[in-house]
Amino acid sequence: LSPVVCTQGPGANILMVVLESWQADMLNAEVMPKTHALAQNAWQFKQHVSGGNATVPGMFSLLFGLHASYYDAFRGEPAQNPSMFTETLNQQHYQSRVFASGTFETFSMRPLFFSKVADADFKYFKTVNTEIEDQKLVTAWSNSLKQTSNNPRFDFLFLNSSHFPYSSPASFNQFQPVSENKSEYMLNRSINPAPLKNHYRNSLNYLDSLIGQIEQALKSSGKWDNTWVVVVGDHAEEFNENNLKYWGHVSNYSRWQTQTPLVVKPAGVFKPMQVQRTSLHQDVVPTLMTYAVGCDGKDIGQYANGLLLDKLPEHRSTVIGS
Repeated sequence: LSPVVCTQGPGANILMVVLESWQADMLNAEVMPKTHALAQNAWQFKQHVSGGNATVPGMFSLLFGLHASYYDAFRGEPAQNPSMFTETLNQQHYQSRVFASGTFETFSMRPLFFSKVADADFKYFKTVNTEIEDQKLVTAWSNSLKQTSNNPRFDFLFLNSSHFPYSSPASFNQFQPVSENKSEYMLNRSINPAPLKNHYRNSLNYLDSLIGQIEQALKSSGKWDNTWVVVVGDHAEEFNENNLKYWGHVSNYSRWQTQTPLVVKPAGVFKPMQVQRTSLHQDVVPTLMTYAVGCDGKDIGQYANGLLLDKLPEHRSTVIGS
């Protein structure tokens, strides 16, 4: 609504890691031990709600700090409505890189989210063998840390193995039994969900190992202490938990499709906390803009619907889109 005031000079680095279809209940020591350990020493938000029940509204709310109800209008003219967050990072001389297992060329996502990211810094990884591509993605990002610059970094990683049909290398298939036909629920929505959900658990167990690699790479490069790390899902995933025959996502607004983990590791010295108050995708951008980039916190209402993650109210409402 009006210009946002940000301090000049290098801000902290920002790393955002988004996991496809990440259900809140999956962040536990059994399925995701490395991410769970990270969460214990960071800010963990246990009642976190996505801006939508699908990738587009979820990503829009995450990277704009706005309710997904704005998306249709913004999509009509993406060049005139880019993300205030990524535009500000560009103005503050951040080096921005995107590593995605999948593509952001559809639904106007790239011009809306990453309009200033150069082609050379936009790395797509094909999803024929998703688990292989996710590993390639993390390796490519880790190698990029060897590049030296005086400018702060913004890195965005999008991991896709946890999207249906839930991919993982055989060595991570510890949750058994698994279904032989992953599409069986499409014909019979009353089947026992456990075998299919075990495929899903295995895929997240695999992604957990990649998050461990990401953490280690940041520490080895000396960038860990000066980097804001955000690990979150774009939306969640349902396996008929409410016995109403809903599966996957994009079909209802239950917590199973909209509640996803959020783990934030601030830069510098901070106090770990486990937060039970409701947090939103819409809160991530204003928090990073204020604390990592150095923008005036009084300006949040000029560009976002969200709030600061360390100053959440006891009660709040939200808008969810599909």
